[in-house]
Amino acid sequence: MQVSRSQGQSPGLGGSLLLYGVAICGALLLVMLPVLMANSGSRFANPGVAAYQPPAGASLIRARDPNEPHLAMLKHEPIIDSNQLAALNAKSNNKTKVAERPATRTINRAALRAHAEAPIADMSEPPRRGGFFGLF
Repeated sequence: MQVSRSQGQSPGLGGSLLLYGVAICGALLLVMLPVLMANSGSRFANPGVAAYQPPAGASLIRARDPNEPHLAMLKHEPIIDSNQLAALNAKSNNKTKVAERPATRTINRAALRAHAEAPIADMSEPPRRGGFFGLF
């Protein structure tokens, strides 16, 4: 008994494509795995601060005690005193508003016409471009 097949199918095509895909993936794995292993980072244990040996003559700074007195108490001097600040605030409140620009723009028609009628530079033909750009 013979099984009929449609014209677009051939026996074993799916299996051969699967075998080809597995072979390609295996070859890629064989090439990339050593490269990835060679480029992976090295891991070392952190010995911590206890393993630090400072060079001769170096001094370590200790943490400051919050109860320890300050070296200097600096006086905070205001940049502007309260009388000057009040005068400036009063002056800004009494200032008149600046006139706002009109929403529409006025066009000087004579200047626009003169600009449109300005002489054009003497150019009998456009500049030639060579090579590939000469085609456009």
